[in-house]
Amino acid sequence: MKPGPDRSVAKMDVLKDIRGLLSATQEREDSAGARLRDEGGLKAETARLEEQLGFYKEMVQRQQDELHRLESENKEFAAKLNMLRSDEDKPVSPGAKELGEEVAQLEARKAELSSALSQIDGLLQLKVKELLKRIARLYQEAGQSEIAIEFRRAGDELENVESYAYFLRALLGQ
Repeated sequence: MKPGPDRSVAKMDVLKDIRGLLSATQEREDSAGARLRDEGGLKAETARLEEQLGFYKEMVQRQQDELHRLESENKEFAAKLNMLRSDEDKPVSPGAKELGEEVAQLEARKAELSSALSQIDGLLQLKVKELLKRIARLYQEAGQSEIAIEFRRAGDELENVESYAYFLRALLGQ
């Protein structure tokens, strides 16, 4: 009875060998397919990276062009600045001095007139408010309170506008 079990063991060993060969063949086929897929993915990745590389090269070129443009502008400005400095070193003619003094006098006169104008404006606004109050009182005494209310409203609106104008002047530093 010994020959029987040995055959079954031998058959089992053969079956194991066949299974091993089949799995090895299948692994080789799978790895070959994976390599083909990897090569396709690799080609796609390579193409994508080359595209990015081209984009970055283009960006670098644009930045270099911009740098060259800025450097040339810097040189132009430096030349203009040197030219202005050399003009400052030249003596000023007497006519230019007189003209500068005349301009300064005109600016001072302008400032005086502006100050006088703001004072006149303030007085005018005060008189307008006073006049509106008198008119409102007259209409109130005449029994026409609706018209008096309108004149009082106009006076209040004028004060609001003055307050707003004062705020704007203060804001603008005048």
